[in-house]
Amino acid sequence: MPGIGPWLLQLVRGEADVGPVTLARFYAIHVLLLPALLVPLVIFHLYLVYRHGIAPAPGNEATARKTKRFYPEQLAEDLGVSLLALLVIFALMAWQGVPTEPRADPSSTMYVPRPEWYFLFYFQLLKYFEGPVLEPFGVVVLPLVAILLLFAIPLFDRRTERRPGKRPFAMAAAASAVLVVAGMTYFGAVQVPPGTRLAPAGSEQALVDRGHDLFIGNSCEGCHVVNGQGTPVGPELTHIGSSMSAEQMTKLIRNPGSVTPNTRMPAYDKLSDRDVNAIVVYMLTLRGTAATPSEAYNQFCAACHQAAGNGIPGAFPPLAASAVVTGDPHYLTRIVLYGVSGHIMVGGQAYTSAMSGFDSSMSDAQIAQALTYIRGAWGNSAAAVGEDVVKVERAKPGTPQDNGAQYPK
Repeated sequence: MPGIGPWLLQLVRGEADVGPVTLARFYAIHVLLLPALLVPLVIFHLYLVYRHGIAPAPGNEATARKTKRFYPEQLAEDLGVSLLALLVIFALMAWQGVPTEPRADPSSTMYVPRPEWYFLFYFQLLKYFEGPVLEPFGVVVLPLVAILLLFAIPLFDRRTERRPGKRPFAMAAAASAVLVVAGMTYFGAVQVPPGTRLAPAGSEQALVDRGHDLFIGNSCEGCHVVNGQGTPVGPELTHIGSSMSAEQMTKLIRNPGSVTPNTRMPAYDKLSDRDVNAIVVYMLTLRGTAATPSEAYNQFCAACHQAAGNGIPGAFPPLAASAVVTGDPHYLTRIVLYGVSGHIMVGGQAYTSAMSGFDSSMSDAQIAQALTYIRGAWGNSAAAVGEDVVKVERAKPGTPQDNGAQYPK
């Protein structure tokens, strides 16, 4: 726009390119500025109602326009209808809930944003008017012309008759506008937006997409982080596809305690086999890069021994600055494989919670990674544990106590 174009662009965008500042400004415009601009219109409308009264029913124009006072009679009726509308909305919300999409996933390239239903007719115009020339005409010029024509109807049809049957021109124009908007809204709702990429039905990618939707829909990201998104209450799942088998994942979903003892994860035993399979197929794609030792610890150990290795007093002993952790790697490996039970003392404090073994849920590589991590973290300093140590100890069935080893005081 000549003259004010650069200034207007800076005012709207707030920065060199569209970014967070732009979104914040558009949000402020929609929730603060536009509602504020509507206030004078509402006041003007109420003034006209007060000045001229309520229009009589068609065919009853001879009746006096001011049949009742605006305040308090008419105002009370308006407030009553408004209250009824709000109650209906609240009832529908309580009955059906608020329809929301799954939590936004910035890593997904499949999502195409769409407007709310009351803007779908406008959105549909973009499908018919494409390109830098036609698009401004379709979304700016054409709607503007239509609005101006509606405003001009009273200038062309100046009859005072208010019965719809006696106003064919005005009624035809209004009906046409309603039909066009309703039709465009319908097509905007049922047609696939341009640019949407849908995997063929029945394909593996379609199953992965469905698993991702179920993963988000069941609020899994409320406890797990995937590619930097989510809440780190439980283990990170960015690399779970390279550390767990499909069978282990299925057990983890159906009965988390059978894979990770003492976990706080609830069992999703009400999911259908089809849904569980879709989630597992999606999780198998979460491979990322090679898992780091800390990820193995976070996945299997942090729920009890905590992310900082400080444990839970009276229940799970600390791993930070621990002589057990920095001691014999073979004994430490057997603790992870077969667990520890009974009354033990660590740092002068008693611990009685039993630790189950991970021999069936952790691979040799995962155990070696986790032990290597804890032996070099939180003030510990000891040599790494190799997979060969885990293989040797796995070949010896039993518990640490079977070989005469005693948990250090």
